[in-house]
Amino acid sequence: MDGQISLNWSPPEDDGGSTIFNYILEYRKEGTFQWTRVDQTIPEPKFTVKKLRKDAVYEFRVAAENKAGIGPFSENTTPTKAEQPVTGTAPQIISGLQDQVVVAPKESVLTCKVESGEPKAAIAWFKNGKEMRGNKKYSYSYEETEASLSIKPTDLSDSANYMCKASNKLGTVDTECTLTVHSKCCWPE
Repeated sequence: MDGQISLNWSPPEDDGGSTIFNYILEYRKEGTFQWTRVDQTIPEPKFTVKKLRKDAVYEFRVAAENKAGIGPFSENTTPTKAEQPVTGTAPQIISGLQDQVVVAPKESVLTCKVESGEPKAAIAWFKNGKEMRGNKKYSYSYEETEASLSIKPTDLSDSANYMCKASNKLGTVDTECTLTVHSKCCWPE
């Protein structure tokens, strides 16, 4: 029962000479005959019907009420699916990853600033498009707004495109950089 539907409608063109002070809203599951009346005063032409069965499909109708009584009901709405409301904020990149050049075996730390949003975003790191897993060589962290990936020791195989991705139910953002690893040269004297 986590679904809800928000409705807006236009007041009737003719109020019969008396101000409308309430709207009567009724709903039913698609394919059924019995209407359920919302047991609440609705003074404005908008309302959110809550406690509906999630993913069920409903129809609605509305009638205006004034001193003369309740007017005729509107045409039924198009069937609409009740869904759980999506609330919160999407993650966003505050400052992106920067390209880096290091000489092996020097450690490389890739950092970016990410506002994780609400609900808190999952942070994931990718190397050449493949999701990375932490181990002794690759470790990552997310503290405050700083996401970091530490690579130590580096070697030539670490030269790649790296991406930090933040995702929650409201959105996904990412930032990329290129890490170039050079080998330490030893020239004969």
